[in-house]
Amino acid sequence: MAKESAISTFISNTLQTQLSIAKILIQSKFFTRKLSFAPLEKCVVLGNGPSLSKEIENHPDWFRSTPKLAVNLFVKSDYYTQLKPEFYVINAPEHWFESVNDLGRKATVELYELMAEKTTWDMTLLIPYGAKKNNEWKKYIANNKHIKIHYYNKTPVEGYGWFCNIVFKKRWGMPRPHNVVIPALMHAIDIGFNEIYLAGVDHSWLTGLRVEQDNTVTMEHTHVYGEVVRYPIFAYLDEKRHLHDMLMKFVHTFKSYFFIRDYATHQHKKIYNITEGSFIDAFEKRKIS
Repeated sequence: MAKESAISTFISNTLQTQLSIAKILIQSKFFTRKLSFAPLEKCVVLGNGPSLSKEIENHPDWFRSTPKLAVNLFVKSDYYTQLKPEFYVINAPEHWFESVNDLGRKATVELYELMAEKTTWDMTLLIPYGAKKNNEWKKYIANNKHIKIHYYNKTPVEGYGWFCNIVFKKRWGMPRPHNVVIPALMHAIDIGFNEIYLAGVDHSWLTGLRVEQDNTVTMEHTHVYGEVVRYPIFAYLDEKRHLHDMLMKFVHTFKSYFFIRDYATHQHKKIYNITEGSFIDAFEKRKIS
């Protein structure tokens, strides 16, 4: 059995590595600028989970003094102007109007309008290269000189560990970015922060899933900015998805965190999860002291 398992792992890693090389050659940009920031001691990735409010209220000074990477629609929260994140990570294609419905377009316009209105400090917006060729989203923030745009490769990469580490370090790809926290963590490592903390990454989606009477799969979304809504999964796209689609996305998301954990160790970085009740099981859990 052990021999068969080793052979299966070898074949799987070989095929995944070959497929990743093909994806990189087709999708990735090879000359990407490395971000720099000082000091490099620590940072915190701000997820949009409801637990973030409690952490910020209990430790306001810690959050204010720690460099921050915000994600997705965090700009809708009052904490945005209080904490003034240095970096803001966007990942989902609907946030640059790619095959998006009216609901997605409304959310995206609100995102950039609020960002342009609220951002009075220097901030780097990190967004995939796929957004570069679409100019519509850029017009909303064009007049805000505080927002600097940085493009990155979101090409999904799997295979041998040594191969992944090389690709990750060169910024040609990352573990499957099915959740925005994945590129946020990869950027935090690449920038050079020695300790990376995760806050507001509840990832408790399983408890909010429901199959309606007409077999539409919906999920309850609860965010730090106060909204509690129930939408069909992939609500911003005009296509019906099924429960197995959502569960597979969860599998890839949680698995990607283990790839990131191994890469962080390879780069001599530490990732700590300070989110109370978080479903992520890849990182050591801690409390803010």
